[in-house]
Amino acid sequence: MAHDNLILSAALVAALHSTAAQAELTGNDLKEVCDLNELACISYVRGFIDGVGTRGLMLMGAENFRMPWCVTEHVTVKQMTLVVERHLRDHPESLDKPGNTLTYIALEHAFPCEDSAK
Repeated sequence: MAHDNLILSAALVAALHSTAAQAELTGNDLKEVCDLNELACISYVRGFIDGVGTRGLMLMGAENFRMPWCVTEHVTVKQMTLVVERHLRDHPESLDKPGNTLTYIALEHAFPCEDSAK
């Protein structure tokens, strides 16, 4: 099983670094990654969340930044990944859009904040 995961991970890395994939990761690409490898999908979503947080803190500072979605401390990255996967599955018409945009939309719709000030 570990050997199979290593081969699959190597194939994903090779695919994502091919000439055609050097452009932005699309929803189609992200859906394929998520369909093939749960850990890779979770890692993408975790990295996306970390990236949004880091960028926000750098641009706005800790006192002014708030994540664009609101989750309780009990919401897991796995749960957030399932939300993203469901969004990709339920909106095939949008899969040509950037994967990061679709991830943002999925999380924002699933975990809205009480007030609209962001």
